[in-house]
Amino acid sequence: MITIFCAFFTLLTCVSGVTVVTQSPLITVRKGEKAKLDCNLGTVTSDAARWYKQTPGGAPQYMLMLGYGWSSVSYGSGFSAPKFTSTHSSKSDYSLIINNVDVDDFAVYYCKTWDKSVSEYVSHEDVTCITVVFGQGTKLNVIDFPLTPPVLTLLSPSTEALKESKATLVCLAEDISVALVHVTCIILQHLLIFTHQHQNYKMITIFCAFFTLLTCVSGVTVVTQSPLITVRKGEKAELDCNLGTVTDQSARWYKQTPGGVPQYMLRFYHDWSSVRYGSGFSAPKFTSTHSSKSDYSLIVNNVDVDDSAVYYCKTWDDSAKEYVSQ
Repeated sequence: MITIFCAFFTLLTCVSGVTVVTQSPLITVRKGEKAKLDCNLGTVTSDAARWYKQTPGGAPQYMLMLGYGWSSVSYGSGFSAPKFTSTHSSKSDYSLIINNVDVDDFAVYYCKTWDKSVSEYVSHEDVTCITVVFGQGTKLNVIDFPLTPPVLTLLSPSTEALKESKATLVCLAEDISVALVHVTCIILQHLLIFTHQHQNYKMITIFCAFFTLLTCVSGVTVVTQSPLITVRKGEKAELDCNLGTVTDQSARWYKQTPGGVPQYMLRFYHDWSSVRYGSGFSAPKFTSTHSSKSDYSLIVNNVDVDDSAVYYCKTWDDSAKEYVSQ
C-alpha cells in the first residue's frame, strides 16, 4: 500500500521569450514493444534535439541527438542503434524511439535543445549566447504482466480539521500494477491540487548527489561531490565539487527539485573575474568560488526551504570528447 499526495511543482522558470519544449507526460508500453516519445522544440528550428534518460534516484544520462537534415544520429556512451534511435517530422518535431522495450528502460526521458534567441548562457571560448531549454520529461512505464485496476480509498479530513481554514485529503492506492502512476483528484468538477511541506522551517536538507551521469570510455575524468549537506534555514551552504583531471574548463551547476527538470544556475572558471548566471539565479543569493583549477564550490547564502534540492556539478572533458557530470 502506498500513500499518494497530489502536488504541484514548477518545472522550469525561464525568461520571457525563451522557447517552450513540449513533451507527452506519460507513456506506458508492454515489454518487447516499441516506445515512441515525441518532443516539440517550439520556436527552435535550427538546432538539434538532445535526449536524456533519468532513472529513479539517478542523474540524467545523455543518450543521443539528432538535427534536421542530419544523415545519422549522434550517440552518447552506452546508447546505440538499433535499440535507440531518433526521427523527425519537421524542423521542430522530433521523436525518441526505443525498440524492444525492457524493464531497464523504465525512466523519465528529457528532451533538450539550445535557444539562441536570448542571451543567458555565455561560453568563454566563443562568446556564443544560447539558452539551455529542457522539456518537462516523459515518464516511460514498462509492464510485463497483466494490468489490474488499483484499489483507491479517499480519506476525508476529520470534523475538527474541517473547522480550520485548510484541510488535507489523503488518497490511498493499493494493488498498483505499475511502478509509476499519475493521480488526479476531482471533486464537484473542480480540480484539486494538494500541496504539502516536505521540510520544516527549522532545518532543511540540501542533497548533493554523487551519481555517475554517463558510463564513459576509459580515461574520462570523474567529477566528485559530497553526497549530503544539512544546514539550518538562514545559514550559508557551501557545496564542493572536484573536476578530477579537468583543469581548463569551467564548473557548471544545476539545481533539480523533486519532480522537476535540471535548471542551469551558474558557471565559474578560475581565470574569470565574475560568475556567469542562468535565468532566475543571481548574486548575492548564489555565487561560486575556487581553491584550485579543479576545485570549485557553489555558495547558497541565506538558505531557505526552497533551496532543498539536488545540485549537480558538471564540466567538459575535452580529452575524450564526452560530456561528464555528477
